[in-house]
Amino acid sequence: MFAAQSKRGQSFNDIIFINNAQARARSRIAGSGAVINGTIGALLDDNGEIVTFQAVDRIHRDLDVRSQSPYAPMGGYPAFLEAAEAYCFGENHPGLPMRGVAVSGGLAGIHHAILNYTEPGDFILTSDWFWGPYQAIADETGRKLKTFPLLASGGPDWARFEETMKELACEQANIFLLMNTPAHNPTGYSLSDEEFAHMLSLCNRLDHPVVLFLDVAYIEYAEAGRKDIFKLLSRLTDKVLTLVDYSISKGFAKYGLRTAALFALHRDDDVLEEFVQIMLLSNRGTYGSVSSTGQLLLAGLYQEKDLSARYREELEQWRIVLTRRAQVFFETILPGLAMPYRDGFFAAVSSRDPRQVCEKLKEDDIFLVPLGKGIRVALCSLSCEQSRRVAEAFNTLAEKECL
Repeated sequence: MFAAQSKRGQSFNDIIFINNAQARARSRIAGSGAVINGTIGALLDDNGEIVTFQAVDRIHRDLDVRSQSPYAPMGGYPAFLEAAEAYCFGENHPGLPMRGVAVSGGLAGIHHAILNYTEPGDFILTSDWFWGPYQAIADETGRKLKTFPLLASGGPDWARFEETMKELACEQANIFLLMNTPAHNPTGYSLSDEEFAHMLSLCNRLDHPVVLFLDVAYIEYAEAGRKDIFKLLSRLTDKVLTLVDYSISKGFAKYGLRTAALFALHRDDDVLEEFVQIMLLSNRGTYGSVSSTGQLLLAGLYQEKDLSARYREELEQWRIVLTRRAQVFFETILPGLAMPYRDGFFAAVSSRDPRQVCEKLKEDDIFLVPLGKGIRVALCSLSCEQSRRVAEAFNTLAEKECL
């Protein structure tokens, strides 16, 4: 009776959390080895335990308690922003002027950017396969999503993309383009250098302000060379502001510390200073300053060059494990069932009725995530054998024409 009219009757009903809870409950009855839980968006070992990196954990354990206890600066510790920039861009810096601000996880970066670079009622343009919280953020901020086909014929439908950009240019002050690449959630698709360059050329061709938001949450699990896309950003005209959202959740396996850096790239210092100021205001008005622990952890790892190198070796070992899981899945599943995959935590299978298919899979103790256009498989949480079993289950359903 007290809730705002717009909020009455609503409830938190996230299907990922629901199916994960059901999988855990089934495991307590049937035994953990009998149940396949492909809902979890975190890297797990073959025993279902969360993966962390020894080098990162070494820094984490050695952090001084007193240094972690104070509030961090509202925009983040300079040493953290330096470290995040180095890890994110590596040798692929586009050479554009850049400013960064700490934010409370990658989701906060998306939230702040949408809030500050669009108006209520505006559309956010993203692909038709997208991470569910994009819709939640749009709803919370009074915006809407508009999509283009990501994998219509094995790749983006650029004609539809350009057409939609032109439509939005007639309706709103900024076009906000939200792209999750490389290692897209939920399909595992990564734009190639050629595809990324073409996207930039379409942004340049449009005589209208564009905010290009790159959600790179899974970039550290993409194959070597995917960061080359950053070099291409130098081709953008001053009509385009680029924002890059880099989180320590996946790449450093510190999901619970809710720490990320949001970077703005543009040739105009006034544009960059405006970015910093409005992000500081959004931090202050929502989450406050960002976790000192997460920031000090990344800064400390970067400063310890031997441990940083060891972290890179561990990361590569687990990236190879993830690649093997994906190879097993795609070697087993029938051609045409799964969406094209290149990198990352997830694979996706198209379906006419994703929820019904997921319910059928639960009968075989397989728990996955239904989406609007298909089903997400969290390869990150499955062993190779489980990946094979999931693919075989999809094959069986396809043979029965149940997909």
